[in-house]
Amino acid sequence: MSLFGILTGISTVTLTTLDKLFINTYLGEAEVGIYSIASYFAVMITLPGRSVSKISIPFLAESWKKNDLEKIDDMYVRSSVSQYAVGLLIFIGLLVNIDNIFRLLPDIYSKSAAVIVLISFGNLVSGSAGVNGVVLSTSPLYRYQTWLMFILIGLFVGTSLIFIPLFGITGAALASMISNIIYSMLGVLLTGTRFGLWPYSMVHLKMTLVALAALAAGYFLPQMPLITDIIVRSLLVTVIYTAGVLFWRLSDDLNGIAESFVERFRRRR
Repeated sequence: MSLFGILTGISTVTLTTLDKLFINTYLGEAEVGIYSIASYFAVMITLPGRSVSKISIPFLAESWKKNDLEKIDDMYVRSSVSQYAVGLLIFIGLLVNIDNIFRLLPDIYSKSAAVIVLISFGNLVSGSAGVNGVVLSTSPLYRYQTWLMFILIGLFVGTSLIFIPLFGITGAALASMISNIIYSMLGVLLTGTRFGLWPYSMVHLKMTLVALAALAAGYFLPQMPLITDIIVRSLLVTVIYTAGVLFWRLSDDLNGIAESFVERFRRRR
């Protein structure tokens, strides 16, 4: 298992450098800088999933030893719901503030708006799979995780060679999004067909509808001075989305955190 873990790690590192290598080759170093800055915004969506994955490794490894599929399924589904809930909020926050982002940056970066949207969407879909990668890497099918990484690299190389010459840095982002989504969904299909473990439910659809309502409210808000606009637009989207998720109890974990916060506030009073 350690050899396959090392290979997976090498594959991950390789992937993070390929996009910039292709952009530099086809478009030049200046475009690499623009792409890199834009991709930093999209990376925010992946941050909640990173901490969840680290925490879940020992739990899932122990559950696999006991073949406790019920506990594995519970962790899998809860991670999917929580990561999708937080990821959606970050995603719609980026969308409603996309103009504000480029009001803060030099004009040359305006061409990278699509980069933020495409990579963010790919990260959102990938995050919605929860701890799928950890479920696979700690299961009897751990070797498949390495093969999936190689498939991901192959997809990214192929799509980059097609799209970067056609669409520039937007093509690189498109290649990243397509590869990321296919890779994630292959992992979901593998755990679903082999173990009967599926992360998705109607909860994800309900969250999406709540997010669309919040996005619409933020999008049609009249433009204000820059700092005021960022604060008001972000608060509006956050309040509408969070209220919807909590009111319909779409995430037990998030509702638990909210209830704990309210209880602490009451005690202090």
